[in-house]
Amino acid sequence: MTDRAETLERAGPREFVQGLERGLMVLRALTAVARGRTIAEAARDTGLTRAVARRYLFTLRSLGYAVQVGDRFRVTPRLLDLGLSGRPSIEIGAHIEPALRDVLRLVGDRGTAAFSLLDGHEAVVVAARGEAGMLLEAGLRRPAAGSAAGHVLLGSMEPEDWSNPSFRPRTSDLLSDAHLQLIAEVEAVARAGFAESGSPAQSGRLEMAVPVRDSDGVILAALEVSIPTQDAAADRELALGALRGTASGVSAAICV
Repeated sequence: MTDRAETLERAGPREFVQGLERGLMVLRALTAVARGRTIAEAARDTGLTRAVARRYLFTLRSLGYAVQVGDRFRVTPRLLDLGLSGRPSIEIGAHIEPALRDVLRLVGDRGTAAFSLLDGHEAVVVAARGEAGMLLEAGLRRPAAGSAAGHVLLGSMEPEDWSNPSFRPRTSDLLSDAHLQLIAEVEAVARAGFAESGSPAQSGRLEMAVPVRDSDGVILAALEVSIPTQDAAADRELALGALRGTASGVSAAICV
């Protein structure tokens, strides 16, 4: 007897909701690999028709549980609300803790290192390691417009996402043309390959982030670090080297 037949026998055909079963099948397909799934791949993996798989994928996207990048769909951190794994993938999840340890070791075992994902227009910290009581803690949600990790993650947005009038930066110190300014800032971050936020001279802390990418160059997550500094120039070079080297190692590992 198949798992489905056993489930039907336990629940009874009148109580069994096939639509929910199909939605969960599609959700499982999305979480199976780092790159997510195209409509055709989701249909193949679930045994559904392309038309049916498409409806479920677009429903998950509308509800915020999936994001579309090109022709691929990936899960978002909103799955954490259901008690499910909202990390970018099973593959990257295995590398998160070692990567955080490596970054902190390379910057002199100080400050905090974290992995963040984009959920709508918020950067969500899914794992953090380092000084207790610091701002970077697992579960923290920040407006993507106002953090280094957020600026890195916004680089994964499609052009049509930027034209959505519902998107507005939520930081009080931005100019009145904040929307266009933010787009310019994110484009500059994408060209540089890293982002920095805050003012080390005023806060005494350096906050930087770099992207973690899959084999297609799609941004899966942001790896960031926040460290105390008295020499911002030297620490910037140290932190950037630590972040880039570690992120590159994670990308190489999940792309094997």
